[in-house]
Amino acid sequence: AITLAVAQDHPNAIALDAAHVYWANQGTGFTGGSVVKVGLGGGPPTTLASGLQFPLGLALDGASIYWAEQLGGLVRKVGLNGGTPTTIAFAEDLPTGLAVDASRAYWTDHDTPGTLESAPLAGGGNPTTLASGQALPLAIAVNGAGVYWTNADAPATVMMVGLNGGTPQTLASDQGNPVSLALDATSIY
Repeated sequence: AITLAVAQDHPNAIALDAAHVYWANQGTGFTGGSVVKVGLGGGPPTTLASGLQFPLGLALDGASIYWAEQLGGLVRKVGLNGGTPTTIAFAEDLPTGLAVDASRAYWTDHDTPGTLESAPLAGGGNPTTLASGQALPLAIAVNGAGVYWTNADAPATVMMVGLNGGTPQTLASDQGNPVSLALDATSIY
């Protein structure tokens, strides 16, 4: 095991690419959160964005890192080398999980009842609701076939809906408390 960083302020999400590990620090107080990166071999961490309101749910593409600010109700991004964050969407309630594809950001809104939302990566306009009436949606993943998420409340489920919304499908039910999700070319885990 290699220690990559120490003395972080409540780290709660992680993402990686070929060169770096990225994470969100929850922070303390209403604007104490940050998004940070470090090289895969360790070294001094680089803060990409700070003054955030409880950042959660990181996602990467080749140019930016994205996160949801749960207390601020925002979905935001910043370049992989830092800079001024851009707001993609005002998520309204409690955005938690986050995933991106080539054109859109997708997130779970952990309110009661919860929703699954999306917005263009460029920002602008109101979010699109893809599914509503969900039981505490948390983790999320996306591929060319659809958007997948977990509902943590009974009867805890793993769900799927098309990229443009539609009728959600239950893929697995009675799952205890599913809080993480991953996809490969053939399966969901």
